[in-house]
Amino acid sequence: MGGLEKHTLELSEGLYTNGVEVHLIAPQNLCQSVQNPKIKVHHFEFANSRYNPIQLFKIYKLVRKIDPDIVHYQANKAAQIGGLLSKFLHIPAVCTIHNLKKNLSFLKSFKSTIAVSRNVAQNFPDTTTPVIIYNGIQKESLQPKTHYRNSDEGSIRWISVGRLVDAKGFDILLNAFAQVPGTLKIVGDGPRMQELTSLCTLNKLDDRVEFLGQRDDVIKLLQESDICVVSSRNEGFSYVIAEALVHQTPVISTDVPVANEFFGDEKICAVGDVNALSELMQRAANNNLNYSREFTFASENFTIEAMVNKTIDHYKTLIELK
Repeated sequence: MGGLEKHTLELSEGLYTNGVEVHLIAPQNLCQSVQNPKIKVHHFEFANSRYNPIQLFKIYKLVRKIDPDIVHYQANKAAQIGGLLSKFLHIPAVCTIHNLKKNLSFLKSFKSTIAVSRNVAQNFPDTTTPVIIYNGIQKESLQPKTHYRNSDEGSIRWISVGRLVDAKGFDILLNAFAQVPGTLKIVGDGPRMQELTSLCTLNKLDDRVEFLGQRDDVIKLLQESDICVVSSRNEGFSYVIAEALVHQTPVISTDVPVANEFFGDEKICAVGDVNALSELMQRAANNNLNYSREFTFASENFTIEAMVNKTIDHYKTLIELK
């Protein structure tokens, strides 16, 4: 279960709560994760190629049986299937692209497209005019905090969250942290765990870095930390940045979406540069950076309520244009 699946489940629930009848066509693992029995799930394994004619025909028949007012395709493969079916379904449709992709020419088949960040939208064909709707996260009722501790730089409590894969740049983070004061919690699991723990030992960080593995209390951990650091090599939309800012935990990041869309230069650094990240962390540790603008932006754009309301408004526009 990654960001795409999380987004799909939360959007489905939010749409239903706002009076929309929701049908979800998805693989078994996602169907089983739907908690609301009023959301109608249709188990479909998209195992074959997106161009497979038998699979396309089955999806076509299922959509025709549901007879919806609008079809929303989530992510690259589903959107390509939707583009192929658009010639036959004649139902208002929209797709959401979640990550940076090299070839998005199939988007020309859609009258409407959604991007989860401005950076993702920049890769869209010139003939499309994407709508930006950021992924939303559920705000938990925890004690808000407005700043991090700065009286003793050695006590800075850092946190970084994400799957332990190359794209998240945890190797860069550990090399950078060797020159930075404080303690670091790394939340997440993945195939690079052993490599990263070895790198931690090599940098003599075992007494300052803690690997927590996969956790379901990420928001609480963010609240207990002073600064969240994102070291990713690439992102489509960083849920961690949204979660941290909505709960008023300061964030510093490499030059990836969505940080590079509204962060000041003092809060971001070059991708893949150990020295740049180390310098950024030192700067954040020594200066009580003002995050009032970022916290306000997050509260207005990164909540589930904002995501759902903007999506419904877009649906209405598409249906009226039918």
